Amino acid sequence: MRSTRSIPTAVLALLFTAACDNSDQPVGPQPGAPSLNNAAPQGALRTPDDEFARVSRAEVPGFAGFYLQTDGTPVIRLKDQTQRGAAQRYLAQQIAAAHRGRLAMARQQPVFVSAEYDFAQLKGWAEQLTPLMQQRGDVYLVDVDEVNNRVLLGVADATATGAVRAEAARLGIPANAVATQTQQKPQARASLRDRQSVLGGGIQIAFSQYLCTLGFNARRVSTQANIFVTNSHCTGTQYVSDGIAEYQNLIASGNQIGNEIADRGMWACAGTGTSCRQADAAYISNNGSRPISRGGIYRTNWATGANAGTTIIGEFDIVARYTGSLPVNSYLDKTGRTSGSTYGLVTNSCVTIGVLRCQDISKVWSEGGDSGSPVYVWITDNDVQLHGVMWGGPGSDFSTTYSSRLGGIEADLGALDNLCRSGC
Repeated sequence: MRSTRSIPTAVLALLFTAACDNSDQPVGPQPGAPSLNNAAPQGALRTPDDEFARVSRAEVPGFAGFYLQTDGTPVIRLKDQTQRGAAQRYLAQQIAAAHRGRLAMARQQPVFVSAEYDFAQLKGWAEQLTPLMQQRGDVYLVDVDEVNNRVLLGVADATATGAVRAEAARLGIPANAVATQTQQKPQARASLRDRQSVLGGGIQIAFSQYLCTLGFNARRVSTQANIFVTNSHCTGTQYVSDGIAEYQNLIASGNQIGNEIADRGMWACAGTGTSCRQADAAYISNNGSRPISRGGIYRTNWATGANAGTTIIGEFDIVARYTGSLPVNSYLDKTGRTSGSTYGLVTNSCVTIGVLRCQDISKVWSEGGDSGSPVYVWITDNDVQLHGVMWGGPGSDFSTTYSSRLGGIEADLGALDNLCRSGC
């Protein structure tokens, strides 16, 4: 995590280290390890990777995934090129969904590329290697890499690379099917900003001596209560609902906006046999002290590959949930209290990072204070589709961001509505 002043550090359970801004004393919460399997899943989230594995076994035999070239051209990977028609029919809606916003004028006709392994094979091997993240402290992520037709693991160094390859060989996974990349350890990001009279996505919130970003407004379907969504690590204890008070923008009289009301420990993820979460997220009650901007995300000037600044120039309107697999080389955006409204290309889709399943990695710029930022897909003008919340990135690499999906948030904590300006 990055901060603008002194930086205390806190160990975040099972996944990453985090530090948050403290203007006075460097004392902050010390989140404890979550109790594994202390709650049953509210719903088995079927990820895009689960669906693509199913398709490769039945509907489109030999299907190995799809992604976009940097100019938006869709690429479909197949072991069996006789399945081109079936693959194109199956992906028609996914390709149409990806060709919106900045890619609205991109080529629609796909390019077909041969694959050595189908998606079900790669996903099965990825699941076999996933326990390495719990067994070792130097393996950080596992991804079915559809671009390179490999299982990709993010590791600390050459020692971890050797261990990963040795385990793959022991499991009988082909050496050519495994790739590694060295990277810094994932860290969460959080810090400070101004008080707003109307509460919307992208603004600073505070808890204890720490600061984060408010993700978005919503209504919790099970209770019909209005809430805010932010990161679980932006509360007292990660993966524990401890009722901690949340403020906007700083802890001061009249600034409290609610309390944490929903968070949970690990649970057994369907299809992996391991304990996990789908999202770094928590629900915060809305105490009604200030009006909210339903479906609103504060907007600054845009930037890619750099800090966008924090001067508000308007609002984005959430008009829908994003649906689809979020292919590699599609765009994501976020608004955060430190680096503003930034966007970048998705580099890895539906990745397991530590205990978090089906996260996304993008070149969206984020810095200290941006934890909890709403993540969305820009469509046109001020219209966006809500995708989830960002929570961190690899060490001091501000150009790389990790984010959790809206579907994963709801799978962990319960269904939401009233997300959009109207409907949804």
